[in-house]
Amino acid sequence: MDELYERFFVVRVLVDGIFWILHLFDTYIVDGIVNGIAGGTVGGGSAIRKVQTGQLQAYGLAIFVGILIIIGCFYLFS
Repeated sequence: MDELYERFFVVRVLVDGIFWILHLFDTYIVDGIVNGIAGGTVGGGSAIRKVQTGQLQAYGLAIFVGILIIIGCFYLFS
């Protein structure tokens, strides 16, 4: 009776059924989300790395242009 229970319930239902579905869910859904977030972080970091040059004049120009855009939006939309 124990062998029948183990063959049918444990092996067929649990191992081949429920555990296999949970394994697929973990592999493709959970790991896919985690790997996707990691890939986005790496991609964003490599994009920001190209922008950061270390030249203070470029940073000052970017801040100045940003302030001009904010002032322009303030005058256009208010």
